[in-house]
Amino acid sequence: MIRYLILSSLFLAFGLISYHIFLKQEKAFVANRFFLIGALIISLIIPFIIIPVEFLSIENEQSHGSLEILETATSIVPTFEETEVDVNDSAWIFSWTLFLVMIYLVGVGLMLVRFINGLLKIRQIRLQSNATDQQNIFINERLSQPFSFWNMVFLCSKEQQQDEHLLAHELVHVQQFHSVDILLAELLMIAYWFNPLVYLYRKSISLNHEFEADQKAIRYNSDIKDYLYKVVGVSQNHRPQLALASNFSFVSLKSRLHMITKKESTRTVKALKWSSILIASMTLLSAFVVKPVSGLANPEKEFVVVIDAGHGGKDPGTNNKKGHQEKDVVLSVAKLLQEEFAGTNIKVVMSRSDDTYLTLEERIKLTEQADLNVSLHVETMDSDRELQLFIYDEGMPYAEQSERIARVMALQFDDEDCGSVGHSNYRVLREAKCPSVMAILGVFSNPEMEKRMLSKSGQKDIADRLSKAIRIASL
Repeated sequence: MIRYLILSSLFLAFGLISYHIFLKQEKAFVANRFFLIGALIISLIIPFIIIPVEFLSIENEQSHGSLEILETATSIVPTFEETEVDVNDSAWIFSWTLFLVMIYLVGVGLMLVRFINGLLKIRQIRLQSNATDQQNIFINERLSQPFSFWNMVFLCSKEQQQDEHLLAHELVHVQQFHSVDILLAELLMIAYWFNPLVYLYRKSISLNHEFEADQKAIRYNSDIKDYLYKVVGVSQNHRPQLALASNFSFVSLKSRLHMITKKESTRTVKALKWSSILIASMTLLSAFVVKPVSGLANPEKEFVVVIDAGHGGKDPGTNNKKGHQEKDVVLSVAKLLQEEFAGTNIKVVMSRSDDTYLTLEERIKLTEQADLNVSLHVETMDSDRELQLFIYDEGMPYAEQSERIARVMALQFDDEDCGSVGHSNYRVLREAKCPSVMAILGVFSNPEMEKRMLSKSGQKDIADRLSKAIRIASL
């Protein structure tokens, strides 16, 4: 039994590590799905298979000597009948074993109750829901968020039934039989409740389902930007969801946004990854088959974004005690952002590429032919936030777009407080001719932020996060 647990855990760990290192960031969601399910099943079967392993041959004399030693050692090992057995020790061992068995059965019982309770909750929701004119689609206004289970889709209102994006997402879960994977993982969690690897598989399987549903829902509906904003909006509600259902906003919203906008890897990269998995899996006597899935095509329309590095020239902005100036920090980040979009459909217009001073009128004029304006700044005020975002919304025609983009930016830096955006009367926001966001990259008075903003790696990380949000805005 111990051998089985060790070997199955070894192969479970191998499959999970391989997935997170090589496959999680790939957009081959169908292949990833079968990899995860296959790794689960194979990990449970392999310990029952005994495969002979042949070692290198050695000289006969050495072999003969080894056999003699082995025979001698065997001959002096006492048999069971010759061994004295202490009755008290045996009783203690038996009691300890029984105790462990009882603990395991209690865990199985609790997990089984949880599983049955989940099924009963879904059945209760079904009985309380109203059927629609569409087959297997139900409306229940008591729900906090829509979800799907087996061949049924449950919505919170009639308005959601008219939402093509949301409905397409849930129908993908139904059409691809995602509930089968979830139920399999849940059943394994009952038997393997003590093994944390099974819970991680359950989480990875569900998240991969969301990636797949997002991808196919976008294929059904061409308005990608609208879909992304819809995901952000629906996911603001963090109330608990049903464990056995496929929920619209599952766990990691940031991961979903990143995956939707991520570029497809080249064939060479994919081949290297799968070759690495194949070699490693053959070493552990298991093999997996993959079928690549094409991702989203890059938009062809040019998207113009103004990257406004605040201050410059005679206007240094704020500075720290060591003399580091705001104008230099924001210029470095602006240049890194420009590099991020080289060779893409996103055209970057820099307000300045060197230590030049521009008037506010000149900065605002750059926004006339732009699709987005991002103004970069640093502050000295005390703050624990990685990023502060401001927009102007009093009578501004781009207020709603600016707020959506700002929320997506905030999400890249802070999972728990995404969507918290301030409002300001800065002229560069008030008079801009396109959606505009002011991004405060950090504060000099916070030692950790100061260190991050002044280091090349920290500036690169800030630029990477901002670039992801800008890519979303460009769709």
